[in-house]
Amino acid sequence: MKKVTIFLFYFLVARALRLWSALVLRSKLDVVFISNYRDDTDVTRFGFWDINSAPDVLSWICYEWEGIKGQLLMIGSTTEQIVGEKAIYNNKQKAKQQFVAAVHKAVNKGSKVILLAAATKRLLKQEELQKLFPNVIFTIGDNFTALLLQKRIAEAFELSGLKPNNSRALIIAPHGFLGSAALHFLQSVQCKILGLGKKEKQIGFERYAERHGFQSVYSFEQVIDKVDLVVACSSDPQYMLQSADIENLCNGHKLIVVDPCQPPNITPNVYYNNSHKLIHYDAGNGYSKYLKYIGGAIASRILRLTDRTTFGCFCEAFLIAKHPELKQRNWFVVSPENINAVSKFFGEEQGQFNLPKPTCFGKPIPQQQNEKFIDWSWRKDEI
Repeated sequence: MKKVTIFLFYFLVARALRLWSALVLRSKLDVVFISNYRDDTDVTRFGFWDINSAPDVLSWICYEWEGIKGQLLMIGSTTEQIVGEKAIYNNKQKAKQQFVAAVHKAVNKGSKVILLAAATKRLLKQEELQKLFPNVIFTIGDNFTALLLQKRIAEAFELSGLKPNNSRALIIAPHGFLGSAALHFLQSVQCKILGLGKKEKQIGFERYAERHGFQSVYSFEQVIDKVDLVVACSSDPQYMLQSADIENLCNGHKLIVVDPCQPPNITPNVYYNNSHKLIHYDAGNGYSKYLKYIGGAIASRILRLTDRTTFGCFCEAFLIAKHPELKQRNWFVVSPENINAVSKFFGEEQGQFNLPKPTCFGKPIPQQQNEKFIDWSWRKDEI
């Protein structure tokens, strides 16, 4: 009964938002964000009973930012169907067809900049897309996301009072786009680093670890010395933090978990069962007081974000659409050069995005959580 009630609520709200966006934003679009559904929560919040009832391409929330008009298009597939346990051939082919249809729809709406959000970046190679759509600028959005992740890690250290050069950090998947950015930043502040990789790819991961100077591990149980911070750059099931892992990793105070993953690396249930043992920071999101959701705060909350906040990859697409000097770069590449190029657009002024206030699963983190960071007891009833 509860599930039916929740579904009916989001069914009505989602359709009202879609109608509102269609009525308000009738002009050509400057940028389109194409995404898949991250999980079942997304499917419900977007007004569908299950993923099978979602259309192949859904025109969703519209945005305005400093004269730039954008819209989110959803393809009818989930992350699990593209890169997870349900990523069988038929599901991936279906997702590819949905994505190409979404690009056609975006181009017909006038968009010259298109973001491959969430798992859609795994569907087609850059060469395939450019051949099909030679006049479109595509981005995977990970350069500005990486910058925002680095800024959030720095802020987490500052709020906790821990000194990076006296701390130990575990990076989950340090070889990926975001993991390598976290690795570069933590090395620059002289933090001791462990990297968690996959056992079946041990030979290549060992070479990567040796080249970049960090200690490699292949399970949470292999982390003998405790850590102060975890940067979770993958939500692959074998990488997801569980209660026993949190207990094993804690270094005598609350464990800091900086999580840029979509869906998050840690589930809400695991977090709430261990909230006395860790602080979980959403990471990779950007804020601008000039960003408007058509539909207001309820539209951002459906996406599990606070008002005037959006994902870092969306920020990057907005920036490319607004600033001509960014249009000539290859945004399928995550590199120090590309991160540096977008870093000038980090801030509070017009044409920039900044860090939002700290949140956990889209909800503001009370300041007292950070104040209790050092004087922390293992006993739940004392928190």
